[in-house]
Amino acid sequence: MVKLFRDELLLDGNSFKEPKKLEDLEALAQTIQNIIIINPGTYPSDPRLGVGIGNYLFEFMDSITINEITSNIEKQIDMFVVHPDISVNVSVKELNSSVSSTVKGLYIEISLYSIEDENATSINLVVAGNTSTKKIISKFNY
Repeated sequence: MVKLFRDELLLDGNSFKEPKKLEDLEALAQTIQNIIIINPGTYPSDPRLGVGIGNYLFEFMDSITINEITSNIEKQIDMFVVHPDISVNVSVKELNSSVSSTVKGLYIEISLYSIEDENATSINLVVAGNTSTKKIISKFNY
């Protein structure tokens, strides 16, 4: 399979005093998570960067909002992340909280398909927020 993403060096060291790094899929998942969370305009060098999921998370979720989120994530990944030989498919679903009505969440599944390999690589992301504090947490799995 085509290497999906470049390795990312972190500003930290491992136990051998070598730079820590995220490799291929883990680096890709972390970058996608960051792009989904970042608000557009955060980086003046490219104000188009970012989905700003927090701006959507506390809105009424209907099919129009879900489609807008899905389209925005696909465009961001196509524009800023993946290799031209990789196609992206995004699925967004609202999560219902059985714990509290103040918690809202989204489940985002991102599938990446290479033209050289018929197998898809999936990255799953859960984003949740508290409607009263507006704090957001997220977790990815690949």
